[in-house]
Amino acid sequence: GARMKPNHKLTTVSSLRLAAPGMGVALALLFLGGTGCNKFSVTTPEGFVSLKKWRTTHRYKAVSPDNAVISVRTFKHRDKGTLAFWTEILKREMTLRKGYKLQDSKEVRTGNGAPGQRMVFSAQSGKTSYTYAVAVFVTRKWIHVLETAGRSPIYAKHTAAFDAALRSFRPD
Repeated sequence: GARMKPNHKLTTVSSLRLAAPGMGVALALLFLGGTGCNKFSVTTPEGFVSLKKWRTTHRYKAVSPDNAVISVRTFKHRDKGTLAFWTEILKREMTLRKGYKLQDSKEVRTGNGAPGQRMVFSAQSGKTSYTYAVAVFVTRKWIHVLETAGRSPIYAKHTAAFDAALRSFRPD
């Protein structure tokens, strides 16, 4: 069969609409609402620098010198889907549309006990392998997405930092 080329960019809001056939209207309504003045906090792990232009009430991005990335984005939760629903949307986006392979999926909790689901994906582009993980947290008002990514050997080197960011993450 045809092989899809992996897309190594972090998941975008517009691409989520394409991940759920028939859900385009619901997802468009969800994301058109903007982000408002939600709150979350995350501690930048050692070896990473938070990018100032990304620090707002609804998004965050940190990078390491070897190009590993930690990103948080938050979206208004208007349609009130469950954690399982949004996890499935992201899983379909990554596997069916972007060509990643799901390596692991497990329940996780932040340091303050907020439940979430974390999925780890892999992709190959030429001789380069990539690892991408996404943790989804759903609250009454917000959908929080914590992403970590990098070339696979670099990703493995930063596992402890990625885990620390997840433990420090505090959704509203």
